[in-house]
Amino acid sequence: MPECLTEAELNDRLRTAFTGGRVVISAGVDELGPAWITDIFYGVTSYKYPTDTPHYDHARGAVRVNDRSIVWKIGHACRGEEDRTLTIMLEEES
Repeated sequence: MPECLTEAELNDRLRTAFTGGRVVISAGVDELGPAWITDIFYGVTSYKYPTDTPHYDHARGAVRVNDRSIVWKIGHACRGEEDRTLTIMLEEES
């Protein structure tokens, strides 16, 4: 029987392991270069949502990396687990 995951679990799987969908970075993040992108990926994948929000779907978040505010959002077209897109961008691009 297939594993049945919640919306938050599916979103966390994409954000923390980059599996279950695709990952897109904004032009602003791309322009920062490889070293910054590595730091940003680490910040996004290691972020821990507060445990007192079990109803939250984990589709959005923000983290500070070095001196920049980074935000992410996860969207999907309701066609299945693999049809999710994690978009990582600078706060000023959101």
